[in-house]
Amino acid sequence: MAHFNYRLTFPNQNGGDVEDFYDLGDELGSGAFSVVVKAQHKKSHDIVAIKQVDKEQTDAEEMYNELSVMSLLKHPNLVTFTEIFEGPEKFYVVMELVTGGELFDRIIELQRYSEKEAVHVMLQVLSGLKHMHDNNIAHRDLKPENLLLSSKEYHATVKIADFGFATKVTKDSDLLQLVGTPPYFAPELSRLRDQAVNDGYGRPVDIWAMGVILYILLSGIHPFQIADEDLMLDNIQAAKWDWVGPNWPKISGDAKDLVRSMLTKAAHDRYTITQCLTHKWLTSDMKEVEDLGAVAEAIKILQAKKRLKGAMQAVLAQQKLKRLLGLRPAPPKQKLTKIVIKVILGKDLAAKDSNGKSDPYLIISYGTHQFKTKCIKKTLNPVWTDQTFVLPVDPAVPQILVECWDYDVVGTHDFMGEFYVPMSAIPDVGSSLRKHFKLELSNSKIKAKKTNFVSGTIELEIFKKNQ
Repeated sequence: MAHFNYRLTFPNQNGGDVEDFYDLGDELGSGAFSVVVKAQHKKSHDIVAIKQVDKEQTDAEEMYNELSVMSLLKHPNLVTFTEIFEGPEKFYVVMELVTGGELFDRIIELQRYSEKEAVHVMLQVLSGLKHMHDNNIAHRDLKPENLLLSSKEYHATVKIADFGFATKVTKDSDLLQLVGTPPYFAPELSRLRDQAVNDGYGRPVDIWAMGVILYILLSGIHPFQIADEDLMLDNIQAAKWDWVGPNWPKISGDAKDLVRSMLTKAAHDRYTITQCLTHKWLTSDMKEVEDLGAVAEAIKILQAKKRLKGAMQAVLAQQKLKRLLGLRPAPPKQKLTKIVIKVILGKDLAAKDSNGKSDPYLIISYGTHQFKTKCIKKTLNPVWTDQTFVLPVDPAVPQILVECWDYDVVGTHDFMGEFYVPMSAIPDVGSSLRKHFKLELSNSKIKAKKTNFVSGTIELEIFKKNQ
């Protein structure tokens, strides 16, 4: 993630006042720090949704990243971002108005539901996803809640929403962040629970998630949903699933074949988005299909359980917050603090390759955040430029972990060393910590990462700033 100051220009930023361009109308919904209202453009008369975001509470870098991705996308099956305004206290994000609610809620209402309806849904969602993948963008959080309908009309368009985790992809092995929704993780995502794993992922995680959604569309049952999340993720990592539920004898062989091809364990063997869209099940004309009414009823139960779980979690969170607030005085209102990490250079890194040099890169971990620097080729003294990472301070995380790795031309990754930066060592806002950190190696890491040497230093500059 590049360093970003929200005073710089957002993509599609309109420098004017939002009320000079739009008539703001009724509230459509609200969150903790935002309100969505219906609005109409004064000249074109287009009806849109405008999300009003509290500047004091929002993470401007995250919003910038999300809008940067959305500004690259324009497709009928993707929720569209139009423009953004900045006011004294709020950002105003203008979006396409989508009023049909969640796709699964519409399926529950259908009087007749068959494989034809499932095909109609998948063709639309996969078409939107193809536009993303063709533009080298991974969504990383595909799930039923993020499949919406454009309107309440019977033939409404299905649209992919929520691009908060979407990101550009150079190679389908570059991503290392463990993000998304666990029941829809792909095996390569689930593997990243093990910190010793350094194999990245890419766009194939979206195909896996859509395979899970297709499984639900055909059976009303989630193939991996069990109460024990660790066991569920173990099953996902092993791609351990079966045809669960009474509905599968009714389902065509072509539909099952597509499910199998999307829920394939190895990412490189999994279907691509083009292979999915050209699969026989999606391209053939179905003349005789059996009613799958039981699926709609099963999805209704699935939706009810999901919402009950969400409501219970919200109540528990509120109760916990009230208890905490009762134990301590309210803190003074202040801007959230960020950590800025600038990677500068390395010195005398251990020689590994046959040429006597290394191909080093760093992985920086802090809580749930993880970043990877560029790989500098054939050197013992790498110099990183424009490698700045910004992340929010988490009081529960006492230190930053920096690992140095060597990328070998044959595709292996060798662990070179690590060091920790205690949060207590980083000065308060106004000054910075800049020093060479010596690479070290713990016995556990030697065993876990199968190496036995370490040397060299890494120079970083770290400081805090107010958002």
